[in-house]
Amino acid sequence: VSFFNDILYSSPPYLACDDGKHLQGTIPALICFWLVQLICSLFYVYRAKLIALIREEELFIHSYYNGPFIEQCLILNRNTEVEDSKLIDPSRYSQQARVFICTTMYRESLKEQSQLLKSIQQIAKEENILKDEQRRHFESHIFFDGGANGTCPSRSAFQLISLVNEIFFVEIGQVEKFETDYGLQLRWTLKGDIPFYIHLKDPNKYKKKKRWSQVMYMSYILDHRCTQEGLDDDNTFILTTDADMKFNRQAVEILIDRLARDRQVGAVCGRTHPIGDGPVVWYQKFDYAIGHWFQKVAEHVLGSVMCCPGCFSLFRIRALRSVLADYSGRVEQGTDFLKKDMGEDRWLCTLMVYAGWRLEY
Repeated sequence: VSFFNDILYSSPPYLACDDGKHLQGTIPALICFWLVQLICSLFYVYRAKLIALIREEELFIHSYYNGPFIEQCLILNRNTEVEDSKLIDPSRYSQQARVFICTTMYRESLKEQSQLLKSIQQIAKEENILKDEQRRHFESHIFFDGGANGTCPSRSAFQLISLVNEIFFVEIGQVEKFETDYGLQLRWTLKGDIPFYIHLKDPNKYKKKKRWSQVMYMSYILDHRCTQEGLDDDNTFILTTDADMKFNRQAVEILIDRLARDRQVGAVCGRTHPIGDGPVVWYQKFDYAIGHWFQKVAEHVLGSVMCCPGCFSLFRIRALRSVLADYSGRVEQGTDFLKKDMGEDRWLCTLMVYAGWRLEY
């Protein structure tokens, strides 16, 4: 007992010194030790060949970590060798991605149409100033329900066309106009060599509703563009947006990187929130916080998101190809109308989950 008392209540020899010379020498030694380990860790990270966007189960060598030295443990525990020769660097893989921005539109206001076009114009502007190895392959399509009556565009379509000339700084004479089986097709080439299409649907030639516009552009891209151009189904994506969405290039790149890191993921949805002010917008923000942010995060952690809304989601072409036949089924009963036409986004995602694809948030 006296031995433990001496240990507990007696001061260490180097602390009992009045001059404090031993303590003064300990602090610089600890600082030097911390600097040495920091320099060694930085040198290791600089020399290591790391793979960006790799999945968590392939990122670390061991599943445990060291609490007192958490940063050093995470750095030194990271896997720097690729054991699978078939593994493709996701960062390079995502740079070769082909993205079709597809928007459904029906009598939106001037402000909503302008907001969408400015988002596309920002992407085109950034593509124009980037280097070739940093560019993505974007292409924009707007499918306008009731946008044409025979060979004449509707009033809302003329409003959209006037905004195109105003926002993209293109002349009316630069447009290429084609008469199609569904109505009219208008085509421009924006800055950054981004093709921009407006598809004006004639209600007398093609069915209305958002789901049939989605079926239309999915069939066009899957059966026409991918087949003729020989595009890779795993590295070709459709970005679905609503006509009142506001987004930027960084938000799109985040979705592309999420799909590039895991080929078992069929779709990924972004975090959206209402814009504006007032009691209605306050309620919408509360509704989005519960129904989108909280619920979808929980579904993502538990295994798979159940619904990627069509307002801003990125879909893999191979996943869409496996469910397009069922998604384009006809409505025969009242329950089919509620399930397929009123809840088209959830119906599409349900088919993808049944097909074995995982959806992320």
